[in-house]
Amino acid sequence: MKKTVILKILITFLLLSAIACILFGKNVIKVPGFTVTNAYIEALFRTSKTSFRMTATVYVWVLMLTSIASITLTWMKQSWSSLIACFVCLVSPVCHAIVCLINGYGPFHVDCTCDFFMFVLPAAAAVLSFILFRFNKQEAGS
Repeated sequence: MKKTVILKILITFLLLSAIACILFGKNVIKVPGFTVTNAYIEALFRTSKTSFRMTATVYVWVLMLTSIASITLTWMKQSWSSLIACFVCLVSPVCHAIVCLINGYGPFHVDCTCDFFMFVLPAAAAVLSFILFRFNKQEAGS
């Protein structure tokens, strides 16, 4: 298999894993004496009983939409599309940092493992998208 196809598969896997964190993951906040657990899908589809802040809802939607857009851009044949996918992948980690700052935490604050993966997977996909752009550029030049 070509290196570019392997990279595209890896990027797709990382971003689908980030989407799976939203659909099946739980936010676990440990406070002295008790633990608060909420499914991220509640932030995606808000109800009156949702305990997530609106900033979390915006972040989850941004992660979902940018992941889908990045997967689509990654599989396009033009070399510039993987560079755009790189920047689109970086939108959700930047949004995460901004939401954390708005909520009064540090820019890289994570509450649980799922939160960590929702931050790291798109960032890793952005790095792989840039590497894919370089490989595409080399193939086009030769």
